Amino acid sequence: CMNIMRHLDQQKVQFDFVKHGEHVGAYEEEIKSLNGGIYTAPIYKIYNHFQYCLWWKKFLRDHPEYQIIHGHYYTLSSIYLKIAKNMGRKTIAHSHNTREFSGLKRHLIKNIEGIADYQFACSDEAGKWMFPNSQFKVIHNAIDTDAFKFNPQFRKRIRKELGVEDNLVIGGVGRLVEQKNPFGMVDIVESASKKIPN
Repeated sequence: CMNIMRHLDQQKVQFDFVKHGEHVGAYEEEIKSLNGGIYTAPIYKIYNHFQYCLWWKKFLRDHPEYQIIHGHYYTLSSIYLKIAKNMGRKTIAHSHNTREFSGLKRHLIKNIEGIADYQFACSDEAGKWMFPNSQFKVIHNAIDTDAFKFNPQFRKRIRKELGVEDNLVIGGVGRLVEQKNPFGMVDIVESASKKIPN
């Protein structure tokens, strides 16, 4: 969302966000600088299901200007998108995953396909996983590819700073979560180190 928000005409389109919990979000200051609003919903804990639903009902009653509710958070979007739809809002479910959940999480996401008016996915695989019976729309993640162009001077400087000018360097970027396969990276480095000691 942030890469899209950064390039929109702030006079024509406004993104506002709901976060779960009182923590300061990673992009909170930037969102505010772009005139985006941030609202704080309670953290969902199963036992507070009724209070969580009441928060969303009150929020949507107090904010009739929000006619489109767009949900990324798989497990909870089935709750708040259903409330929004029942209150006459347009709803969008957005899939960024391709793996199965089990237990309660699976139960919570299984109805999203039928709740959302529109189904978006970041890839064909993510769409088929969450919306197997719907005509979903693939919207690729907005990435500023210029920020990642190869720069030989930058490469040389960083390798010198790290003391690895003549070494094979394998890097990985991603959160330490199952979807990013951090153990796969460990396996790759282990295999490479057997063949290339440096």
